[in-house]
Amino acid sequence: MHQHPVARFWDRYRATNACAPSDQPVAEHFCDNETDADVCVKLVLAGIKRATASALASYQEDCEPVPASGKLTIITNWAGEAKALIRTHTVTICRFGDVSPDFAALEGEGDGTLAW
Repeated sequence: MHQHPVARFWDRYRATNACAPSDQPVAEHFCDNETDADVCVKLVLAGIKRATASALASYQEDCEPVPASGKLTIITNWAGEAKALIRTHTVTICRFGDVSPDFAALEGEGDGTLAW
C-alpha cells in the first residue's frame, strides 16, 4: 500500500524533529488557481514569500477559525504535492486600506509593492 505524499512528507519531518506534534497539520495550497498556487509555493521555497493575507469574511463564511500563532500548515502545489511546512508567526487583522508597504513586501508576490 502506498502512503499519500503529504503523509510521507509529514512522517519525514517528524523523523527529524523530535518536538513535532504527532497530528499531521492541514495541507493546503495558496490561491484558487493552478498558476498562482504554484507561483506562491515557489516564492515560499525561495524565501521570498514570508507572509500571506486572507479576507476575514472568507473565514466567517466558511465557519473556519482565523489562523493562530504557532499553527503549522503543510503547503502544497496545485497538484497536492507537499512542498513546505510553515508556522504562523503573527496574525494581524486590519482593513485592506491599512495594509502596510512592509507587509506587501513580505507577501512577496508581483513586484512586492503595495500598489501591485
